[in-house]
Amino acid sequence: MTERIEDVYSLLVPISGGKLIVPRTAVSEVMGYSPPRGRPDNAPEWFMGMVRWERQEVPLICFEAACGRGIPESSSRTRITYFHALKGWLNPPILAIMTQGYPYLVRVTEGVLSAGGQPDLPERAPVITQVRMANERPLVPDLESLEERIREYLPERAEAIGDEG
Repeated sequence: MTERIEDVYSLLVPISGGKLIVPRTAVSEVMGYSPPRGRPDNAPEWFMGMVRWERQEVPLICFEAACGRGIPESSSRTRITYFHALKGWLNPPILAIMTQGYPYLVRVTEGVLSAGGQPDLPERAPVITQVRMANERPLVPDLESLEERIREYLPERAEAIGDEG
């Protein structure tokens, strides 16, 4: 007996030079861009600093820079997309990614999606794979990997979560 794959409502998230594809439930909120503050001294370029979300500070990531590309210029279209952090190491369990517009909803069915091959990115790029979907070739981000990498630069937040459990 073969199991039918259910339709998955997903979001295509625009980034500079492409798109990310994530399940709709991975995204908490999308807001206008505001410059980050409080970047840890030892943080790499992709960790842009902290931004406000529901009266709390959350880390802002530049996905393009985490993939070895530069940080794109912000514009009137630039947004901050807030993702649920899956590992539970961040407090609050949210990470923010700078995006180049509003994500849009797509219905992913078995017939629409196919393997797109491995993208030409550095080994530590937070990407699981690339898929082909009609005329799009979005990247599937490795949000858990991003969360782990953020944890390296925010040890006090990770320790606070560990102390609560």
